[in-house]
Amino acid sequence: MFLGIFQPYADASDGRRLCWKICMVNACVWVLWQIPALQRFMMSSFTHHPLSGKCVTMLTCVFSHKSFWHLLLNCMALDGFGSTASYFLSKSYEEEAQKSHLRPRYPEAAIDYHFLAFFISAGLFSSLVGHIVDVKLMYPRAIARAMSEAVKQASANRVLPETWSAAVRAHPSPAPSVKPKTITPTILPGLGASGAIYSCMVVCALAFPDATVAFFIPPGLTLNIRTGVSLVVLLDVIGVIRGWRFFAHWVHLGGALFGYLTYHYDPKIWRDVYTYVFTLEERSRTRR
Repeated sequence: MFLGIFQPYADASDGRRLCWKICMVNACVWVLWQIPALQRFMMSSFTHHPLSGKCVTMLTCVFSHKSFWHLLLNCMALDGFGSTASYFLSKSYEEEAQKSHLRPRYPEAAIDYHFLAFFISAGLFSSLVGHIVDVKLMYPRAIARAMSEAVKQASANRVLPETWSAAVRAHPSPAPSVKPKTITPTILPGLGASGAIYSCMVVCALAFPDATVAFFIPPGLTLNIRTGVSLVVLLDVIGVIRGWRFFAHWVHLGGALFGYLTYHYDPKIWRDVYTYVFTLEERSRTRR
C-alpha cells in the first residue's frame, strides 16, 4: 500500500514533482477560502484588485482558487503542461551550455528552481498585464461612463459640469452609490494560476509542435497541440474584442506572451545568469 501511494511520486520527474507541490499549495489556499471567518482576509490578501494599492497580491493571487472546479482544472493543466515545460527548460539549458562550452563546469543542479522561477515570473507578468489594462483602460472607461450619465442629467437641468468630480456630484444619486453601481462591476479582483499555465501551454506548443492534447470537455477530443493552444488563445482574443468579463482574458493573453518570450529567450538568459553567478562564486573563492 505504501509503495502504491508513493511510488508514482518517486518515479516522477523533478518538474512534475514541483508541479504537484504547487498544486498542494493551491489546495491549501482553497481550504482557507472555505472558512467563513477568513473571507475578508482572503479577499484582501489572496486576490489582486488594481485599485487596492497592493503589489504583493499580484503574487499571492497566482496560488489562490476560490472555486473547486477552478482549482481542479488548473491543477490538471499544470500537471500536464507544467511538467512538459520544465522538461523543455532543462533540455534547452543543456543545449545552450554545450554550445557555449559551459558543461561540465556549470551544471544545473536541479530543474526545480528554474521552473519555479519561470512559473512565478509568468504569474507576475500576467497579473501585471491585467493590472495595467484595468488601471489604464477599464477604470478610465468606468469614469467616462459615470461622467456621461451625469452630463446627461445635468443637461436636462441646463447645468454642464466642467470636471468628472463635478459630474459625479451632479449625478441624481449620492456619490457613494455611484461607485458600486458604475465602477465596481467593471474592475473585479483577480485570482488563479491561469496566466502562468497559459505560459506553460505556449512553451509546450512551440517546443513540441507535433504533440497532441486531449480535451477534458468534450471528452475524447484530441488535437494537435499548436492547433489546440491557438484556438484557446483565439478565444481570449475574441473575448477581449467582445468585452467578455467571465474570464480574465487579458491575464491569459499576458501569460501566452510570456510563454512565447520564454521559449525564444529563456535558454540564453538563464545560461548567462547561471554563468555570471558561478563566475562570481569562483572569484570569491580565489580571493580567499
